[in-house]
Amino acid sequence: MYAVIAHSGQQFRLSEGDELVLDRIQAEAGSTIDITEVLLIGGDKTKVGNPTVKGAKVTLEVLGDELGEKRSTFKYRARKRTRVGKGFRPSLTRVKVAKIKG
Repeated sequence: MYAVIAHSGQQFRLSEGDELVLDRIQAEAGSTIDITEVLLIGGDKTKVGNPTVKGAKVTLEVLGDELGEKRSTFKYRARKRTRVGKGFRPSLTRVKVAKIKG
């Protein structure tokens, strides 16, 4: 059984036991989160939402917070002598799929 969820403007295909890295979620490590924005549930019988599947939810277990890869930006303006380089590391949360209910 698998599910397609929408979170933070992105869509993810998940199965039970999968680990996933999402944008930072305000939750303690070891707690659980329920995602009700389930777009599709697949397996023996496929359910497609319009736009979401009614009564379906995915339970995620929070494993912890981490920082992502460094992303760098560079702004350059020709003939203006402007060169600005910046970088940042996005805040992420690692979760594990505990249960898919459809």
